[in-house]
Amino acid sequence: MQIFYIRDIEKFEFQHETACIIGNFDGIHKGHVNLISNLIKNAKKYNLKSSCVVFYPHTKILIFDKVQNLTTFKEQIEILKNLGIENLFILKFDKKIQNLQPIEFLEKSTKSLNIKCFTVSQDFKFGKNASGSVDIINNFCIKNDIYFDKIKEFLYNNEVCSASKIRYYILNGKINIANEMLGFLYFIHGKVVKGLQNGRKIGFPTVNILYKKIKIIPQNGVYQVKVSIDRFIYNGICNIGVRPTILSNGIKVVEVHILNFNEIIYGEFIKIEFIKKIRNEIKFASLEDLKNQIEIDINYIKN
Repeated sequence: MQIFYIRDIEKFEFQHETACIIGNFDGIHKGHVNLISNLIKNAKKYNLKSSCVVFYPHTKILIFDKVQNLTTFKEQIEILKNLGIENLFILKFDKKIQNLQPIEFLEKSTKSLNIKCFTVSQDFKFGKNASGSVDIINNFCIKNDIYFDKIKEFLYNNEVCSASKIRYYILNGKINIANEMLGFLYFIHGKVVKGLQNGRKIGFPTVNILYKKIKIIPQNGVYQVKVSIDRFIYNGICNIGVRPTILSNGIKVVEVHILNFNEIIYGEFIKIEFIKKIRNEIKFASLEDLKNQIEIDINYIKN
């Protein structure tokens, strides 16, 4: 996959004719994968270069200032690399692009990226104030002799598979449903930092994770997880929350007890994949009660 960074769409001209999809593509969920599959089919059918236009930063960042994503931009690119797209156009999303009327955006992008086929989901919105619709694209394509393909929304259990719906499930502890919509286990990367070492004192040492705030962190609670360290994968239980039994400063932490692992890994970066939520975070009467519950949690994931 070739990657092109476009700061000014009016100063970029791509020589090859392309079939394009356009959007934020946060999470690269099953709906996105379905769209990309149809894009590649259309590119082969019309002898075009399969291409993905991704806005950077996320289009909502100029509106809300802060957006929590399902994937970092680096993770997004890595996932796209494995889906068979030939070109990735990373388009700088600034006030100039944000304020383009739908037809203006279509005219400029079509000319710049040599677009000869648009593949879009039926709920796609674009242009200033998201005023552009699929019908506008279809009419534009008819007038300019461009192929057009509208893809039905991808459903999971009769629900539209979307990034906003996946965020909802992650934030409400239904990580298993989010994973089904994503098509992979939701994950975060983080740096291992030194904690209070209370887990070690009760026989269950944990690694504390310094994570990127740009990503959504699941609802507070205890989760069954997979932990990747270098090229090795371990089972574990992850606690997300404020550790009410031990400390009550209200600071949210992510800590993992890794099964069958006793190495010191401060400073290393690890990957945590969330399989399912086991239970809510609980304030126990004593450390002994906490220890007993952790033993129950570990036996649960082992079985």
